[in-house]
Amino acid sequence: MELNTLWTQGHTQSILCVDANKDGHVASGGDCGEICLWSPDGKIVSKRTFQSESCVNSMCFSPAQPSLLYISVGEVVQLFDIRCPMDSSMARFAYNKDDINQLAIDPKDTFLAACDDDGVVKIIDVQNRKVFKTLKGHDNICSSVAFHPQVPREMATGGFDCLVNTWDISKGRPLVSLNMQEMISAEESADEAASPYTINPPFIHSVKFSRDGGLLVCGLENGQVQLLDRKGRRNLQPRQALVGHSLGVTQVCFLPEAPGQSKDLLLSAGNDCKLLVWDLNVNPEQKHSQDITAEKPSESTGGGQTSNNPDVILEAETVDSRTDKLSDSSHDDCTPDSPSKRSPIISLEHKEKINWVRPVQSSGGKSMVFVADVSKNLSVYQW
Repeated sequence: MELNTLWTQGHTQSILCVDANKDGHVASGGDCGEICLWSPDGKIVSKRTFQSESCVNSMCFSPAQPSLLYISVGEVVQLFDIRCPMDSSMARFAYNKDDINQLAIDPKDTFLAACDDDGVVKIIDVQNRKVFKTLKGHDNICSSVAFHPQVPREMATGGFDCLVNTWDISKGRPLVSLNMQEMISAEESADEAASPYTINPPFIHSVKFSRDGGLLVCGLENGQVQLLDRKGRRNLQPRQALVGHSLGVTQVCFLPEAPGQSKDLLLSAGNDCKLLVWDLNVNPEQKHSQDITAEKPSESTGGGQTSNNPDVILEAETVDSRTDKLSDSSHDDCTPDSPSKRSPIISLEHKEKINWVRPVQSSGGKSMVFVADVSKNLSVYQW
């Protein structure tokens, strides 16, 4: 995986979130109410700054109608059609009472979930444009939400109360609730060994289901990536904690499948500026990490940049020293491999703290990862 290019000239503040639709259009949101819409080749299509100047913490495209984009601005959700000027929204959902941290839409394009700082999740019926259910299962900030990819109306949430909850959104109570603090404390008591990952509490920053829905992955503030086996609607069991980050894990997601590539490649990103790729199909006893050196993208005339993909030309600023050498998994912050440990197959040093990652499959067949960080530029990695 290498840094392909930077998309610039869009934001003036830090970028907080990014999403892409199946047509290749990319949207990003940031501090002070900024949103940008990008063409597949990295050119600005449109920009807008909301008058409220509230942070745009999350956005998601409709899976069934790729031109529809949901954006959270403070405690409000706004719906846009990217084919039209973004001066005004199609709909406005003002149901949350506190800042929204993440939006997620179910695979059938029926329900939109919005979790907020009050610990509440509003489930919005997007067809009838009204609240379907209000879920209260967190005593602190609810930071992340994800729908199950195959089971209708099933959803997972994570929060700063260290709870991971799974839900049937038709019900008002969680199906399963796991306390990461209690679970990790119990595991360490059984091991009779102190862990350096207990200094920070295991607040949950990010939750994501695997493509088949059999695994729920959680990114924790203590630097761990927790794997949970979903063995039924009311059965969620800890499988393994992945150790590779030295600071909080802000994002977890699965990379798109590609021919000849493992189907369960997990990407984690954190406040330690690291992007780690984990192969969940590999036996932890089989250590096979890679030494890869990040190459500078080639430059085109006129100050632009050409991608390594000949089908895509990216108009962007030249990358000089944005990324360091990709190292193998035996770096200093990783616990050495043992039969119970798993190491990342790739460890990449990004230059800034990472806020959001979005992997996509490009039209040329290449897997790409968009990275939003505390800078005002959008980084694009090619996998």
